Order: sequence, then C-alpha cells, then structure tokens
Amino acid sequence: MARVKSVAERSPEPPLKIGLFGGMFNPPHIGHLIAAQEVQISLDLDTVYFIPAGQPPHRENPATPGELRLEMTRRAVEDNPQFKVSNLEIVQPEISYSYNTVRQFKKTFPGAQLFLLVGADQLNSFTSWKNWKELLKTSTVVGINRPGTDPDNLPQELADSVITVKIPEIAISSRKIRRRLQNGRPVKYLVPAAVNRYLEQQEIYCETNR
Repeated sequence: MARVKSVAERSPEPPLKIGLFGGMFNPPHIGHLIAAQEVQISLDLDTVYFIPAGQPPHRENPATPGELRLEMTRRAVEDNPQFKVSNLEIVQPEISYSYNTVRQFKKTFPGAQLFLLVGADQLNSFTSWKNWKELLKTSTVVGINRPGTDPDNLPQELADSVITVKIPEIAISSRKIRRRLQNGRPVKYLVPAAVNRYLEQQEIYCETNR
C-alpha cells in the first residue's frame, strides 16, 4: 500500500502570480482587455487586477468621478474570471502612487509575485516615479507596447529590470472614445458590450467632460 505523504512532505503550493493594471479607465475599452489578456497568458498570471486611479500624480484629475470609472471597469471585466477590479486607489484620499498600491497588495497577498503592467510611453518617465527603485524590488515591472512606442527601448536604468510583452497594437484610446460620444457617434465595438450599455444608460460623457 502506498504511503500517504504527510503535510510536511507535500510539495508547497506555488506562489500566486498577480498582475496589477492601473489606469484612468475613462472609459475602459477593448484595448485594455486585450493588453491584460496578452500579459496574463504570456506570464501565466493567476489574476490581473484592474485598478482605476483616484488622484493620478502625473496628470490632472479626470472630470469623470471615480465611482463611475470603477463601475464601468467592473462591467468591462465581469465575464472573465481571471480579471478582477480593485477600488484601492479610488477610495484612498491621497495621490495614487504605484509604490503605495504595490505595497498594499503585498500586505493583502503575502508571498505573491506581483507584476506591474506599465505602458511603454510611461516607462520613459518611470525613473521620476515615487520610490521607483523600491518599486522594482517589490514587483516585476512589465512593459507593454502602445501605438507608436516600443517597450524594448528602455532607459538605461531599467534595461536589466523590466520584462516586456508585445501586444497587438490597436489604435483605440479613451480620449477618442469620449470625443465620439460627445459628438453623438457610436462606440459599440470599441468598448465591451456591458460598458456600452452603461454609457447609453448613464450618458456619462457630455460637453462638460471634454
């Protein structure tokens, strides 16, 4: 009869691999979902958390309230069990620094491997981010290409620390979607169906949100 292994003899469970995908998501669109999916598959992540920003450090606060952006993001990912949404940055009163977000996820998921998704355009200014060197130590930074940008063209300080994932380039942006809505044009195939229905119901993007 085969001997049953004791708890101490069993192989330890591998650590969770969690992606952190921050952004304004104003609104979330199919480009966001494709990027998250490509990284999730390429790096075999267990979960990707979409984290709508509250008060971004490098740009003006969006005119669209955080609660609405949070709800749209929830609707955008509701049909994918590997995608989740965090309200961490929306509910905190201070500026949404990535360093603080990663630190909080470290507390919530001790032992997990954290992967911070960063667009190639943002990598060029990464060394100006708060505690960027500590950020490289506490998470794996994943550079993803954006239209017209290449995540392989990294600043020298990041060349040995950042991994890159190439994703299909889709020339869609939240700004263009807002413009279309303000001009009365449809966005049916640019955003997830659940987000499109919400946009039609709430009429979120009006003249004051340009």
